[in-house]
Amino acid sequence: MEREGKNLDDIQSMNRALVVKYLSSHPGCSRAELSRISGLTQASITKIIRSLVEAGVVKETGLTEGLRGRRSIGLKLNGKQFQVLGVKLSRTAVLVGVYDIRAKKYEERMELLQYMDDIDKAVQVILRNVAEFRSRYPKIMAIGMAVPGPFFKNEGRVRSIREQQGCNEVDIRTAFSGIDIPVFIEHDVHAGAFACWWSDENRSPSKTIVHFVASEGIGSGAVINGKVFNGSLGIAGEIGHVSIDYNGIPCECGNRGCLLKYCSSVAMEQQVRNEISDHPESCLSLLPEISVSDIFAAMNQGDSYAVSVVEQMGTYMGYGLQVLVNMYNPDKVIISDIMTGGGEVMMRKIREVLRERLLLPIYEKLDIQYSDMQDDVILCGAALIAIDRILSEPSQLLV
Repeated sequence: MEREGKNLDDIQSMNRALVVKYLSSHPGCSRAELSRISGLTQASITKIIRSLVEAGVVKETGLTEGLRGRRSIGLKLNGKQFQVLGVKLSRTAVLVGVYDIRAKKYEERMELLQYMDDIDKAVQVILRNVAEFRSRYPKIMAIGMAVPGPFFKNEGRVRSIREQQGCNEVDIRTAFSGIDIPVFIEHDVHAGAFACWWSDENRSPSKTIVHFVASEGIGSGAVINGKVFNGSLGIAGEIGHVSIDYNGIPCECGNRGCLLKYCSSVAMEQQVRNEISDHPESCLSLLPEISVSDIFAAMNQGDSYAVSVVEQMGTYMGYGLQVLVNMYNPDKVIISDIMTGGGEVMMRKIREVLRERLLLPIYEKLDIQYSDMQDDVILCGAALIAIDRILSEPSQLLV
């Protein structure tokens, strides 16, 4: 009897999760629509909605156009009732934001770090911000945290292949185990992938979306069947260390020709510094220091050398993306971060490489674009990881 009771509780929890998740992406739908979509009886839906309304999780929105033209009462999640905290830890900063369970951001704060040479300081900065935000937002019920890779999720550890990056063998999970609400930790690129999938206007569990981050490093994440793909150790998507030239530039990981040595922001700056003396006609030759933003600004002004560098970056990026597309066969690839400043000049070369190297049916189906999210993709993704876990176990909301 006890086992049967437990199974019944599990079924009820699954049904609540089904309803809450549908409402998160379809605000305003009616009880009748929920019954039709979920396959649950009207009586079951009525019981579930009653408990969620009483707990303040769901609220009624007034009359809406229902099935067969009948007017019915719409329903939506009560975003103000519960919040989550999103945390993005990078090697140079901590970014923290408060979101409601509809993923609406209320507030954001950034604190700079000294290239993460002191991980203990980074942990203390995060803990202090968590305490401050929770004192002002007492309804925060979970934290989603995005950390830089390689993040071995199964172990809860960040490892570094470069000694100067610090944070080598950091037990991130233990560092935040003292927080008395759930903390969900994810690789930053994977969190960004989840944000890309969640924000897709045609979001569907059947869609496969790949997130490609191009900044100081290169990384990728994928969402398959509505779930982040982590791999056996939790480090899937380390595309930055895929070699595109086995006899190429040495990498700190011990290999040669790693992608990040060719199309990261660091690689582009280094290439220009090495070559600029051969291009006195470029406006970049007049600058004492050259940054990524300088190169993109020169490109936008029509500087031929800057254009050629950005095109080369796009070609290299295409080589890496070809690997990802062949592996995942995604519906969509979203590129984010600093290197998106290459705009159409870079995207044109990326598409050119993919058109040449992919099977035609794969290329014709592929949608590849830069992220158009106004929010920080990874911060938002961190918050969404927490939101998704809460919506998957809505019994927590009924306490």
